Amino acid sequence: MTAWNGLTLTALSHAFEATGDVRYRDAALRAADWLWRIHRGTSGGLVRDSNAGRPEADGVLEDYAFLAQGLVALFEATNRVDLLERATTLVMEADARFAAAEQGGWYDAESGGTPFARSVNLGDSVEPSGTAVMLAVRIALGALTLQGGLTGAVDSSLRARANELRANGMESAGWLDAALLRVGPYYDVVVAGDDAASVERLQHVNRALGAAWVISARVPAKGPDPPFEQLVEASRGKAASGASARAFVCLEGACKAPTTEPTELRALLLAGWKL
Repeated sequence: MTAWNGLTLTALSHAFEATGDVRYRDAALRAADWLWRIHRGTSGGLVRDSNAGRPEADGVLEDYAFLAQGLVALFEATNRVDLLERATTLVMEADARFAAAEQGGWYDAESGGTPFARSVNLGDSVEPSGTAVMLAVRIALGALTLQGGLTGAVDSSLRARANELRANGMESAGWLDAALLRVGPYYDVVVAGDDAASVERLQHVNRALGAAWVISARVPAKGPDPPFEQLVEASRGKAASGASARAFVCLEGACKAPTTEPTELRALLLAGWKL
């Protein structure tokens, strides 16, 4: 199942970040690469599942949303830009296949993919709401790529569904999580540096904090390579001088003064939030 494996990618990526055990990271990378090879249809798009490596039914919204979320989490754990490219591709494909602009969200299935009328689902069940996860993924990707259309669709969806969310908050936790992230501040953090120990001191701050409102990336001391910078627009102009790594904390392209100090970085990431 594509969706279930997407959830597992997120869990494995977080486990690696929390423990440093490379078995979690390597398992996630193997699964992500396998899914991209086997669960992509011949004309693009995702399949729902496979049996002994043979793709079967067409994918539904949660397959796109959960796998995209897993790929973003794995990008944070590995800094592999191709994973972010794949996540962006899935979001764009989901827009083409499931968008329900008039209803403020995304349909659960493609037109003709179900004998019943398509719907936009706000509620979480045994799995998170696919639409809610799509909102969260777009917020994360928007912070890294600075593509306004990604977060613009989030704002439109939240406005369109505001009254329902007020009335059914207990059943719509995923949507409310996304709304909280969007109200923010939702920070992107770019750590620039070549000295492994110096970089690790700064990256450890975010991992230890475990903040849902932070998305991070790493670049060399000289700054990002062109392919990385092209996709991760938030990395543009980020560099470090000297031996100490520098962390840049930004909000939708507006950055605070960079820091080399872990304690100061933690304070910057907590600014605007009450725990």
